[in-house]
Amino acid sequence: MSDHARSEEIENYRPRTRTRLRLKEGDTAADNVLSVMTMVVHPMTPGIERDAEDNPVLKDGKVSILAHKTHHLIDWECKINGEVVLAADLSGSVSKDPIINFAIRGVEGGDTFTLSWTDNQGYSDTEEQVVKSRKKK
Repeated sequence: MSDHARSEEIENYRPRTRTRLRLKEGDTAADNVLSVMTMVVHPMTPGIERDAEDNPVLKDGKVSILAHKTHHLIDWECKINGEVVLAADLSGSVSKDPIINFAIRGVEGGDTFTLSWTDNQGYSDTEEQVVKSRKKK
């Protein structure tokens, strides 16, 4: 991808988070498992300096990094009913549009799921959903 295409992608950047929740209910609330699949639409650019042929520029045998061009997630946090259940510090080594899957035990239908993140350029997003019970009444 050319520097121009990368620049255009970042200029048109609009943070978005897409999350799917699926509650597998057991006999008790402690047996419940909430499966979470989330994708953050994010360019995750490492800031590697490139030449006209789109090859990485080497300086003193190392890839040249332009710190002002890096753009990546730094904080990622998941809460259930306001309590942090998972937190991560991320870096530029994570791929574009990262997908993160995980499971949480002890979640019940009606609980509030909140996912939030911040990147190194000040963009952030928060998504909140109510966990839906799949049990028939």
